[in-house]
Amino acid sequence: MKKIIGLAAVLCCLSSQAFAYTFTRVGQSVPPPPFDPPPATQSIALEATGSFPGDSISIGIDPPLAVGDRVVLTLTGGATFDNAAYRLEQWQGGAGTGDLTYATLTTAAPSGATSIEFVMSESTGLATQVVADVIIFVLSGNTTAGQATNYALPQIPGVDIALQLQVFDAGNASKGTAQMLLFQSSLAPLAPVPTLGFYGMLMLAAGLAWVARRQMRS
Repeated sequence: MKKIIGLAAVLCCLSSQAFAYTFTRVGQSVPPPPFDPPPATQSIALEATGSFPGDSISIGIDPPLAVGDRVVLTLTGGATFDNAAYRLEQWQGGAGTGDLTYATLTTAAPSGATSIEFVMSESTGLATQVVADVIIFVLSGNTTAGQATNYALPQIPGVDIALQLQVFDAGNASKGTAQMLLFQSSLAPLAPVPTLGFYGMLMLAAGLAWVARRQMRS
């Protein structure tokens, strides 16, 4: 019954979200379907690291992915990935299946990188049956399924961290993008630091004022 409900929700999402990749935390209302309560966007101050549990960050696949397509995940705000390995796991019927064969991580050293890239080893297909089987992938922070994903944070007040999704075909043409907010800063941004040009203007103004005073005295 749970699988049927999940499939119905997926189909509903597809009817209203055709030809758009989706990138959310598993469990958000749409899309993907609400399997489990999602972890909320995390509030950060000056933490050095942040983490999301396994089976929480997901990619909804529509239109399908083909063999050779590239899936690129990028962190904004100066954050970097903090796991030594990542995998995309197939998600079906409310849980990860453990199948990690659809995509291969091509980023040699993901820990410390702002972007990681996967190349599709298998197509997600076009058949209706595949909607039930491979409409969603979840991000795992290891070579095994269901592992937490960790992130090194920039520790800058007022800077939010988002995770961006870009999909390219084998010829490097863009097939779609999406973005989700992972970490939201609870601190106000730092006040702008005056630039050298600003100080130069102050010195020029002071010099002109001094010249004007000298002229008035003479």
